[in-house]
Amino acid sequence: YLANLYNNMGRAYFYKGDAFAALDLYDKALAIRISMGDKESIFVSNLFNDMGNAYTEQGEFDLALDYYQKALEIRKKVLGEMHPETALSYNNIGIIFKEQAQYDKAIEYHQKAIEIQKKIFGEDYPELANYYQGIGNAFKDKMEMDQAMEYYQKAYSIRKKAYSENHPL
Repeated sequence: YLANLYNNMGRAYFYKGDAFAALDLYDKALAIRISMGDKESIFVSNLFNDMGNAYTEQGEFDLALDYYQKALEIRKKVLGEMHPETALSYNNIGIIFKEQAQYDKAIEYHQKAIEIQKKIFGEDYPELANYYQGIGNAFKDKMEMDQAMEYYQKAYSIRKKAYSENHPL
């Protein structure tokens, strides 16, 4: 399972802050999976997501978006629309659209992620705070501060319920 090893090594390099080395290893893992005929597995979708993360870290938002969209398509096909990993893909795409100043698209994708997570985990699921914050950030960058504050308040309320005041999150 050399592909798994390359992927794990890539993640280690990514977490060390070396997105270039991570991408090199992700490419090797992907080449192995494709040579095995694996183009649409959960492993490949996670690999595409990792590649999107690395390109995001490098500021290569068009490439990140491409890989996040590939991950989303596989996840929808294999896991279905109502799955946490599908929600994560929507959220990641929302982050990229915000970085590209496509704020309405960012909000739309974050909303999709929120709808999925709420249906699966309920209104107070801690991860929702990140998604609400993403919407708040998009509204802030659009200079719509009242809407930004509304979503930041939702994020705050969830975090306050889930964590103590002194918790780092």
